[in-house]
Amino acid sequence: MSNLEHLLLPVTMNNWNSYTYSPRVSTLISFSSDAGAIPEALAYVPVPPSFIFDKFNQPVDHQQLITECKAIDGDDDLELSLQTMLSKYRDIENEPLLDSNFKYTLPHAFKHSKGKTTSLTMVYPSYLQKGWAGLLEQKTTNRFDPDVICVTFKSNLADIDLMLNQHISVPINLLQSDSYLHDIIKEIANRHNEKIDIENALMYFLNQPFRLLILAVEKGIQCIIEDGYNEYSTQLAASRFITVDTKNDTNLVNMQRIFDHRFDEAGDAYDIMCGRLDIQPAWELFENHFTYMQQGCNTEIDSVVNTITRLSTGYDFTIRNWNYFQQAVFDLAMVQMGNDDSSKIFEEWINSRR
Repeated sequence: MSNLEHLLLPVTMNNWNSYTYSPRVSTLISFSSDAGAIPEALAYVPVPPSFIFDKFNQPVDHQQLITECKAIDGDDDLELSLQTMLSKYRDIENEPLLDSNFKYTLPHAFKHSKGKTTSLTMVYPSYLQKGWAGLLEQKTTNRFDPDVICVTFKSNLADIDLMLNQHISVPINLLQSDSYLHDIIKEIANRHNEKIDIENALMYFLNQPFRLLILAVEKGIQCIIEDGYNEYSTQLAASRFITVDTKNDTNLVNMQRIFDHRFDEAGDAYDIMCGRLDIQPAWELFENHFTYMQQGCNTEIDSVVNTITRLSTGYDFTIRNWNYFQQAVFDLAMVQMGNDDSSKIFEEWINSRR
């Protein structure tokens, strides 16, 4: 028997597919008494729970773990590589992780083709009927996704450089910038020989997804100011999350049901998930978590809006935290739900909340 027998291995088919890493599934796993995680009531924090600890019994940084996981993802002998990687870590009781009796998981989804060669229990979050939610969750799992990160005046220059210059062919030098947004807009306008009102442009891009600046490099400032949402939503739809048939998978987590706004539906899906992963359900924690996540949600539209804002901002819906990214994901959700006029649906929803 592998000494990784308690590892619940997240797997992904490939990028932009319906199998992806889900912090929400990790949160649900952490509720179980079988899981060696720090108890985090309702798991408000937007990071995965802590399953893995160092020799000082301190939680290992998730980004460090992700880096280590990526380094071995695709290895021919994934099981051996995982054993080597995890051999230096400990569980919540300060026992060697590979000798632990607790279930645990990792903050990274490994290639499904390599996972199939292991003897480990794999976890498949499936978005077959909610591709928009898969796209949303994949993007919000990325620390520097330009669709999720908003333009502000106080952003770190290193982060700005990472989000902008890795996506454009001719970099914009920001090293000496005192006002990065002003300098980026001015440089883009110069490249397109545009005469623009800098202050008006600043106000337009502020609090919008960083992706708009990337689009402006390609199309120009004026084009984005005049038709920014259509340009943005078109590119987001083009990177649509692909869904695949998961009928033959025994360990999938049905994301269509487990985060339903109806407790009976969500509870049944949670119970099935626990059974497939051989962990005990924790109904009190799950019910508290459900109440927190679905507070005030009485309809499917309520649940869609709530899921979008909670995953992308960590807060309940307000007009202030609803920008082009949230609206574009909402539009995709309405299309996948068979509703053609998403703008009218959103307007009616807004009016019903007042």
